[in-house]
Amino acid sequence: MNALQKKNAEKTIKDFCKKYHIEDYTINNDGSIDVDGDVILMEFDLQKIPIKFNNVTGTFNCSYNRLTSLKNAPKYVGEVFTCQSNCLTSLEGFPISVGEVVVAYDNEFSSIDYLPETKGKYKIYVEPQVKDMIKKYKIKAKRQKTINAIINS
Repeated sequence: MNALQKKNAEKTIKDFCKKYHIEDYTINNDGSIDVDGDVILMEFDLQKIPIKFNNVTGTFNCSYNRLTSLKNAPKYVGEVFTCQSNCLTSLEGFPISVGEVVVAYDNEFSSIDYLPETKGKYKIYVEPQVKDMIKKYKIKAKRQKTINAIINS
């Protein structure tokens, strides 16, 4: 990225943050931003998350939009990640780590691929059919760990 492109990218980020009242942020070298606090992008009719987030220390809420992807969602969320009432079919782009709670009701998930192995424990609120997919995934993962332990012993 040349100097002019970098300057334009920074202006786009600053304009976005001003428009959506994101105040305490740092622009990283890769063009993503870290936010000390909450990001509330709720009910803005967004079809995509327009800038790349890295770390949000508080809550990240992108609910009640028309998102079809979690591309550019933060990698790390300190408290609550909520993406309910969008048009999501995949968890691709889901944060690597969420501190407390995930709310993802009223989407169209067809699989739980990309559900990360998180270091923390969080509560997840989704439709019953998605909970069933998660339970099956956990059972399968537990069986695989047992098989791997037997093979490696």
